[in-house]
Amino acid sequence: MIILVFESTYFIMKAEKGLKQTRIIYNIIPTPRDISSDCGVAIKVAAGLEERVIEVLGKANVEFTIRRV
Repeated sequence: MIILVFESTYFIMKAEKGLKQTRIIYNIIPTPRDISSDCGVAIKVAAGLEERVIEVLGKANVEFTIRRV
């Protein structure tokens, strides 16, 4: 699994829109305590989708960090 971490709710909302449009399966989760973020939520995605997620969110100009778990 990978966790996408965002600096603001604006970016997580943009990310969610892009993921929905491309039918990528994801879960909204509370940001884990060991990860520092100004946003209280993160997105969890299957590790096999990492390249596709990077492509989709890059095109949408979403700023995020990937954490592998």
